Amino acid sequence: LKRGGRISKAAAFAGGLLNIKPVISIADGEIQLLGKARGSKMGNNLLAQQIQKVGGIDFTKPVLLGYTGLSDVLLQKYIEDSSYLWSAPLDAVRYMSIGSVIGAHAGPGAIAVAFFRK
Repeated sequence: LKRGGRISKAAAFAGGLLNIKPVISIADGEIQLLGKARGSKMGNNLLAQQIQKVGGIDFTKPVLLGYTGLSDVLLQKYIEDSSYLWSAPLDAVRYMSIGSVIGAHAGPGAIAVAFFRK
């Protein structure tokens, strides 16, 4: 986010010290901050709350999980930590590396959940 100009260097530094994870949404081409969480676990909880708030995931339509960085280790941890969200078999959920343009703005270790709501 710092590299993309979305936040200042000072905000990025403070966020790194406090382990703050932004949770954002992209809908109709607009980026919206849903909240900030301290640590990955709280970020996962906030994301799960937002998913439930919109009615949940429609598993009859495509669901995609994405990650930035060289490894999907963080994504696998996210899937384990949020297993209660996945009422469909995990083989129905596709996951892949996020492209370089969005990845450069988000930075390494970002996780994306793309879904249709119920």
